[in-house]
Amino acid sequence: MFRNDYILRVIELGTAALARVLGLRQAKRHDEALAEIDLLLRQDWGLNLDFVAQLDAASLLALVRGDQANPALDIGKCVALAGLLQAEGEIRGELGQPAELEDRALKALALLLEVAHYSDASAGQALAPRIQTLSDLLADAVFPAELNDRLSEYYDRGGPPADGAPLGL
Repeated sequence: MFRNDYILRVIELGTAALARVLGLRQAKRHDEALAEIDLLLRQDWGLNLDFVAQLDAASLLALVRGDQANPALDIGKCVALAGLLQAEGEIRGELGQPAELEDRALKALALLLEVAHYSDASAGQALAPRIQTLSDLLADAVFPAELNDRLSEYYDRGGPPADGAPLGL
């Protein structure tokens, strides 16, 4: 129960932190929204947007795991980082950068699917709208094999995708 409450609380906090970014995005102040994401990355991880953009999904997952003594996935960091990547990707898409949109959405989806994998069904249900949104954004993308397997596993655990959502196949 504690784990589910923590995950749901982190999702709410992450949503609150992204509210400023989304407000700037809606106001078409894209540079400021990207600067806000960069600031959040620096505050939480000591990283910047350019560096995070260069990392693959496996490297991002390593960032949200504990140390070697306790390599457990930090669910909160994983959900927060996925939110930042998704927001950046959507902004990049609005700026006419479809490759960056796809890259960030794939990474965000990988992070959220990892959370769903290591959580129980209620946490997966809480993440379902975000996973669906990312899956829809990536309807035409070619998924890496690992991500495709994780997405198939997610849908196998939770039933078939709603409305014929793409499986990334």
